[in-house]
Amino acid sequence: MKLVSDIFTIAEKELKLQLRFKFPFFTSSFITPLIRITPFFMVYAGFFYFGAEALGEVTRTNFVVFLTLGMLADVIFNIGYEAFHTKFMQEKYWGTIESIFLAPVHRVSLILGVGLAEVVRGLPSTAIFLIICYLIIPVNIANFGVILLTFLMAYVFILSVGIIYGSAALFNESFLPIFEYLRVAWVFFSCFYFPIEVIPEILKPWALINPIYQANVVIRGLWISGVMHWQPFIYLLLLAILAPLLAILIFNKLWKELTIQGY
Repeated sequence: MKLVSDIFTIAEKELKLQLRFKFPFFTSSFITPLIRITPFFMVYAGFFYFGAEALGEVTRTNFVVFLTLGMLADVIFNIGYEAFHTKFMQEKYWGTIESIFLAPVHRVSLILGVGLAEVVRGLPSTAIFLIICYLIIPVNIANFGVILLTFLMAYVFILSVGIIYGSAALFNESFLPIFEYLRVAWVFFSCFYFPIEVIPEILKPWALINPIYQANVVIRGLWISGVMHWQPFIYLLLLAILAPLLAILIFNKLWKELTIQGY
């Protein structure tokens, strides 16, 4: 199929571009997650060391797995959110952006091809962190498969948002601060490193409608408690199907009606 062929062709091209600098390519996927998780690990370790029993669903026996799974979701979030912003800005200032979208390649192929390249870059570190989680709290194969699927759906959803963010950078960079403020709020309401109980009651609805938070609910529920949360899973599944279509629709409309600014 041409669609599949295009996806792998785009992924191969992106990987070759990134592999020009091999050391950063292989180390960034380890260093960045460790930088994110270490302060929270120290806080939780101290919290439980001084006698605390639990903080919401987080206990002294599961906090390492709770944090590690949240860290992986955080990494996926950041990769997906930044992927197209980085690519579009590079192509924009190289003066090659028009050639990408005038090529006979479906927009879905572009999204999935760029996304696949980023997945490959993060695979070694992801595998190591998942093994750490398994050594602490083993999970059966069926639950592990659903967990991976949930990570994938969250990734597809955030990639779709990322193409809208990338479009803002492409057509008018004045919109970029809005997306950066949105990102800060979105990360907070995703509860990557703390349970929802930490959030004030008046703000909790924002977390509950957040697909990334719901992905964390499914992933942590299956891994830590062995409980499947079907409503968040179906909610995320629907958004993972609809979001790429909406992102492509928005991009195509902007491409037809606006001009690229910033050359």
